[in-house]
Amino acid sequence: MHESIDAYMTYDHQDTNDRIQLLLSRRDILDRELLYDILRSISRHIFIEESALFPKLPESHKDDVEYLEREHMEIMGLLKSIANSNDEPHIRADLQKLFDILVEHNSFEESFIYDSFSDMDSTELSHVKDIPREWKCRFCY
Repeated sequence: MHESIDAYMTYDHQDTNDRIQLLLSRRDILDRELLYDILRSISRHIFIEESALFPKLPESHKDDVEYLEREHMEIMGLLKSIANSNDEPHIRADLQKLFDILVEHNSFEESFIYDSFSDMDSTELSHVKDIPREWKCRFCY
């Protein structure tokens, strides 16, 4: 067996947080390549959750999933704001907001949502390469 979905998604959280902290710690010119890679990674992560994982959760998690999906809307809004800005102080401020939201959001997911996938192999997610162009998170407009 390979890595569990639980471990895979938790690692993805930590990797993303580490890369955001790295960007925020650098006071020189913002590394745009790393920035856009982070934005793509977060979008892909949310896509995996909403299209492949959340639908498999029991009905008892319905309210929690809705809460997380509403946070996804806020996160995606920040991603869009960051991607569309050329103002470095604005980008850094939004990155800090994003990081703060992700710390709480990820902890919530890791505390019990991902437990439902601890026996599932992460290779089940290998089909998720790119986000379909027309996809939007559940509460995104």
